[in-house]
Order: sequence, then C-alpha cells, then structure tokens
Amino acid sequence: MASRQISTAKIYAYDTKIYRTISSLDVDIPALQCDLQLDRLGIRANKWQMHFNPDKCEVMLITLKRIKPITYLLAERAI
Repeated sequence: MASRQISTAKIYAYDTKIYRTISSLDVDIPALQCDLQLDRLGIRANKWQMHFNPDKCEVMLITLKRIKPITYLLAERAI
C-alpha cells in the first residue's frame, strides 16, 4: 500500500474530518484504517502539534445497505 494518505482529510481550527467513499469493503475499509494510524495522520499531527483524543472521535456511516458496524482504531483504541 502507498505511503501517502489516500482518504480525504479536512482540518478547521481544532476539528478534523477524515473520510472516503467505501466502494469495496475489502479494500476501502483497511485503507481508511491505515490513514487513521499514526504513520499517516500522525505525521501531520506531529508537524502541526495536534493531538487526537480517541474519546472524542466519532464514526459516521451513511449507507442504504445493511452492513455490520465497523470498528476503527485510533492510537490503538476503538472509536
């Protein structure tokens, strides 16, 4: 997998959104998880002295399909 971020990240003041369209559960969910890991999002956070609090993070799933809830990890904690 590439070493660059492949999901979209929007940062405004103290808020950060990271998202992507999930077309394939087998490909896109692991890719989004990789972008949440410290090796991708953390590089930007360290550069700008930002700290992410997993207790304040939320996952929003918008779909018309029925799929099992997805658990993502941030700093090795479920969000």
